[in-house]
Amino acid sequence: MDRRLVGALLVVVVLTVAIVIPARNGLRTAGSGSIGELPADPVVGDCLLQPPYEFWEQARDRAGTASTSQRVRKNPLAPIFGPCDGGEVAGEVVAIIAASGDGVTRQARAAASGLDCRSTALQYTGLFPLGERFVPADQMAADPVSWELSVSLRGSWMLPSVVMQAAGRSWAACVATPGLAGFYRGTVANSFRGGRLPDVFGTCWDRSAPSAGMRAVDCGQPHAAELISVGDVPDRARTTGGAINAACQRLAAEVMGRADPTAGGGLQVKVAPDLPDAAVPSSSSDAEPRGLNVVCFITAGERSLTGSVVGIGENAIPYGN
Repeated sequence: MDRRLVGALLVVVVLTVAIVIPARNGLRTAGSGSIGELPADPVVGDCLLQPPYEFWEQARDRAGTASTSQRVRKNPLAPIFGPCDGGEVAGEVVAIIAASGDGVTRQARAAASGLDCRSTALQYTGLFPLGERFVPADQMAADPVSWELSVSLRGSWMLPSVVMQAAGRSWAACVATPGLAGFYRGTVANSFRGGRLPDVFGTCWDRSAPSAGMRAVDCGQPHAAELISVGDVPDRARTTGGAINAACQRLAAEVMGRADPTAGGGLQVKVAPDLPDAAVPSSSSDAEPRGLNVVCFITAGERSLTGSVVGIGENAIPYGN
C-alpha cells in the first residue's frame, strides 16, 4: 500500500477517535443557560402587534370565513404588544387592570372590575358618555335630536399567555379591536377629537341610502355611504324637518372636522327618513309625544368613496370612481 495513503488513513482514524470518544462520555462546553427576553407588559396606548391565535379563530367563527387567520402563526407568547410605529396592528390598549390566577379567574376579575371594556374603548376614540349614549364634545348641549354615535369596534379583554403567566405576569388588558378582526394602520385614539378614524372602524354601506337590502362594506373599499350617527327625536311635533337636517349638518361637520361637510358640493349630508320642513302637529288622540328615529349619513351621490370621512378635516375626500 502507498505510504502516503496509509498516513492519510491514520490521520482519519485519530480524528475519528478524538470526536467519538468525548461524544460517548457527553460533550462539555463552557457557558450557562439563560431564558430569552420576554415581551414587556402592555401599557395604555400600546398597539396589539400579534393577537393570540384563538382571537382570529373567534373572528372567523363570527364572520363565517377563514380570512385573516390564514396569515397568522401561533406564537406561545401572544398576545404581544408594543409601541405603535405606523405598521400594521390589530388593536390598541385602552385600559389595564391587575389580575392573577388561572385564565378563568383572571377573566372573572376583569368582569368584576367595574370597567366596561367597550365603553372605555369608545371614550378612547374621543367620544363622551352622556347617559347611555356617546356623543362628541360639542353635542353635550341641547339639540332637537338625541344623537348616539358609535364605532365599529369591540372591547376585548386579553390575558397574558400561559408562558407569560408562568413567568409571573399578572395583568388583563382591555383592547379596542375592529368590529371584524383584522390588521390596520393608524390609530383609533382621539378619532373624534382631531384624529383620523382608520377605515376598518367606520360603518359604510353599498347603497346611497339606508334600505332593507343594504349591505355593510369595509370603508376602505368602494362604498356608497357612511353612517355619521343614529338619533332619536323625542317629540316630532316640537321640531321641523329643517331643524333635524340642520342638526345632522352640524354633527357631520364636527365628526368630519371640516367646516363644510359637503366638501363644496361633492358630498351630500342626508337624514333618513326624508322629512318635510314643517313640524308634524300632534293629534288630539296622541296620549304621548310622538318620537322619531333618524339616521344621519354621508353619500357622494353617483360616485363612490374609498375611505372613512371621520376626522378627515380639510384633506382631500377619498372619492372612488
